[in-house]
Order: sequence, then structure tokens, then C-alpha cells
Amino acid sequence: MRIAPGLLLFVALLAPFGYGAGADREELRLVMVVSRHGVRPPTADANRAMGKYAAQPWPKWEVPDGYLTPHGKHLMQLMGEYYRAVYTREGLLTGDAGRDAARIFFRADSDERTIESALGLAAGLLPGRPVEVQALAGGADDPLFHSLMAHVGRPDLALAEAELRGRIGGDAGIPVTACGASLALLERVLLGTEGPPPVGKSLVSAEAARIAPDPRAGQMATLAGPLLIGHRCAEDFLLEYTDAKPAAEVGWGRVDRRTLEQLLALEAIYSDLTETAPYRARAQASNLASHLLATLEQGARDRPVPGAIGGPAARLVIVSAHPAL
Repeated sequence: MRIAPGLLLFVALLAPFGYGAGADREELRLVMVVSRHGVRPPTADANRAMGKYAAQPWPKWEVPDGYLTPHGKHLMQLMGEYYRAVYTREGLLTGDAGRDAARIFFRADSDERTIESALGLAAGLLPGRPVEVQALAGGADDPLFHSLMAHVGRPDLALAEAELRGRIGGDAGIPVTACGASLALLERVLLGTEGPPPVGKSLVSAEAARIAPDPRAGQMATLAGPLLIGHRCAEDFLLEYTDAKPAAEVGWGRVDRRTLEQLLALEAIYSDLTETAPYRARAQASNLASHLLATLEQGARDRPVPGAIGGPAARLVIVSAHPAL
């Protein structure tokens, strides 16, 4: 089975149902789903950056760099159909698209892939019904998802760097050494063989491991070098795999499921060391978290609350987000 990569966060609000006898029963009042976008090709920046390490050209996709693929949208629709079945059974929705349209609110980041992912979910949740997805126009940095890129808040760069140094033992080379086997496997996949790279190509392991500012996170510290490259390459192979491409097209035919699982250790370790660092996570995601909290409060009070996503009538709030959360 092949599934879309992503992150899903469910938040449900339960309220007491009735009074007297049976008052201990609960009624599902509100569900919020924060979902990553569906399957996409690598972004243009990733394509340019990764090309120097692979002996063969990276594959062409049927959509522009970073856009949602047709298969990716189909997977999102299947997920929407699942939500429709589950929340109709739970009584949150009626199962009638005309009536449920007023109960579901869609909010997306401004990228094509996040908007189209929301529309894919909508096609499954509200079949045959036109849906409006709320999003900023033109790919603008949305402070709901990218508060630092939108210049909302001022991160403590020194604290972010100290936190990262503490997580890696003060030396950017330590996690690279720990991931040596996975990095060696990655180089065999990229080059198709062991040994020196072809003329004009570079070894991932030859890059210097260092702490560097991350422009996507308000210049907070991140790990540059082999681990970042490994993270990006592993994600690209995962995207090829989850787009249901033939085996011969996943990592040039050199990445089966077992190999992919080994390479994804690079993605997992990089993300754990950087994106889940407590201070960095708070700095990047606290604005979104405050709006989610306001939405919960609105669902509990059943009246408008400033900062809530959607109105009081919304019973299912779908947030189609970008991975930089």
C-alpha cells in the first residue's frame, strides 16, 4: 500500500450531552485537522541543490516543481472520503454535502500544493459541491504558517543556536558520524556504484558539517552539510515512492522499500534535531497554536472568538499546511 507522506494533527472537542439521566454521554462538537500537503515533486531549489550529487539526472515529473501531483490529489480525496465516513458516523456531519458545506471550513497555506490538497480533501468530504478554500494569494508568506518569514515575532537567534548545539553535543560532525552507514548507502544510490564520483559531481560525505542560519526559520540555526543533504534526498525518494511510480523510477531503480526505510533515518534524525527542538518549535509554531486554541475556545463557547479559524458554525476545520510548522 502506498500513502501520501505527511503530518496529521487531530484535535477534537467533546462536550456533555444532555442533562439528568445519560448526562455522562458526550457529543462531538468540533474537530480540527492540521494536515500536511499531499505528494509533490521536489521544489526547484531542491532540484538545483541535489543535482551535483547524483550521477544521473533527477527524474522529470508531470507537474511543475513543488506542485501537487494528480496521484497526490487522489490520495487527499480518499482521505476526505474517510473523514466523511468517520464523522458522519460520529454525528458531526450529516453525510449530505449540501447541509455539511456550512459545517466544514477550509484554510490553506498560499502554495499551490496546499490549496490543491485542501480541494482534494473537499472533493472527498463534499462530493459534487463547489468549495472555497481560504488562503492568501500569490504564494505570500502567511503568518499563520510562516510567522518568522512573515516577520511576525523576533526569534532569539543565540538561544536557538545554543539549543541546537546542546542537542548535538556541540559538534555538527557528531550526528554525521552516527549516520555514517545511511550516508554511505545514500552515496551508492546517488552514484549507482561505490568509489569516486564522476567528473563534475560531489560526494555528500565530502561536504562540511556545520551550523548555519536557516532562512526558512527566521535565520535560526540549523544543520548544514551531509545530514541536510541526506534529509532532502531521502524525502525526494519518498515522494517518488508515494506517487506510485514504477520501481524502476524510484531512486533510478535502486531504492526499494527496505532501502527507503534505511535512508529515511537521515530525514528523521535531521528533523528531530532541528524542527523538534523545543525553542525553535515554539518560535515557528506558537502563532498557529494560538489560533488553534482560539478555534477550540470558539467551539466550546459556540460564539465568535477573535483569532479563531472559521466561524462558530464550523464543526470540522481543515487546515492544509506547509511542513515548516
